[in-house]
Amino acid sequence: QESGGYISFGKWLEYAIGHIAEKAKSLKSSEMKARMEESQEDFREFIIAAAKSRKSREYKELYHFVLKCFTDADTDFDGLIDVHSFSALIDIAAAAPRRFGLAPPSSEMYSSE
Repeated sequence: QESGGYISFGKWLEYAIGHIAEKAKSLKSSEMKARMEESQEDFREFIIAAAKSRKSREYKELYHFVLKCFTDADTDFDGLIDVHSFSALIDIAAAAPRRFGLAPPSSEMYSSE
């Protein structure tokens, strides 16, 4: 702890890098790829596990996936999604279940009239 109850960014970065490096040592290679990317059955099991508990590894991974979808769709980086970006957000997020045939392509969902 530095004076005044604050920590500098440099100290925080030093701690975070060391902490992540230690955690990385304990990773198993089978856990490095997201289960939601392996197969249709793994995807289903992953989503069910994520929905059952907010304390599960799957929930945390899904949270980060959804956050990434949002930030990828937020092209002007204002933290808001407008009507045009919302369509992109849905397409980005739906790519995961579509990969395994669990969601229809957007061309089948909306008429092009």
